[in-house]
Amino acid sequence: LRGRDLDATRGRLSAGALSDVLPVHSGTATLSWDRAPGAALPDSVPSVLTAAVRGFDLVVADVPRHLDAHGVDIVGRSVLTVLVVAEEICALGAARHVLPRIEACASAIAVVSVSRSGGIGSAAVADALGHPVHTRHRFDRRIRGSVDRGHGPGTSRSARRTSASLLDALGLER
Repeated sequence: LRGRDLDATRGRLSAGALSDVLPVHSGTATLSWDRAPGAALPDSVPSVLTAAVRGFDLVVADVPRHLDAHGVDIVGRSVLTVLVVAEEICALGAARHVLPRIEACASAIAVVSVSRSGGIGSAAVADALGHPVHTRHRFDRRIRGSVDRGHGPGTSRSARRTSASLLDALGLER
């Protein structure tokens, strides 16, 4: 199911109706957006997000780097906005570019640095962004293949450690 499939939704969407149509894998319901170049988030985003918040204990949203109006709305509603930054100069530059827009609408920001062999390190990320690194995620090259095969990242110890740290920050049980 993709977000564009819900674009005809207008007004209030019930949490139950949303839960009924979302695919579930290992207890996690998923809704993804169109990844086509230039694809905008559908106008149904506010209704879908409101229903998701009412119907689920945890809602995770991956917003586009350019933070359009829907992205600002999503970040503004978030309890915690996670900025994931690879420990590389180019990634750090991109993070520095988007950070002021995130700071303008986020209630709280957690920076997660992703280690890279020969990378600049988490201390450099923290210094350049002016935010402490909440946790350092060890890069696991097997995750992409596991996700592509439909297994998800659940077998990655690194992903579990990062997720556990973020859930702890939110006061949620693992």
